[in-house]
Amino acid sequence: MAEDDYTAQLSWQSQSKENLHVLMQNFTPEQHDRYDQYRRSAINKNTVRKFINHTLGTNPSMNVAQVVAGFSKVFVGEMVERARAIQALKGDTGPLAPDHLREAYRKYLQETGAVGAARPLRGKKLFAR
Repeated sequence: MAEDDYTAQLSWQSQSKENLHVLMQNFTPEQHDRYDQYRRSAINKNTVRKFINHTLGTNPSMNVAQVVAGFSKVFVGEMVERARAIQALKGDTGPLAPDHLREAYRKYLQETGAVGAARPLRGKKLFAR
């Protein structure tokens, strides 16, 4: 049973690599440059740990900081993508302006309701004895 899982995982990984390769072959030079910049960018994990500690009052592990940094990177990527779309709609060119980012964030809040889109449980308890 474990060998079947392992072979399935290997098959899935090879398919994912193949899909990424096909996607990258169809990138325009500008898209390829943006993808390279995205891959090289990182959010400092020690800074994320300090932020979590300041916000929650507890010292998180490096694994938690890495996960939060990963989600933050994805969120920033989504905001930049939305801001680029807004820039194109307005007919602006050049680098993104703060107005584009503010409008992207406003639309994100309008669509999701809140950052993270987590909804309160309204009196429901997560853990009960």
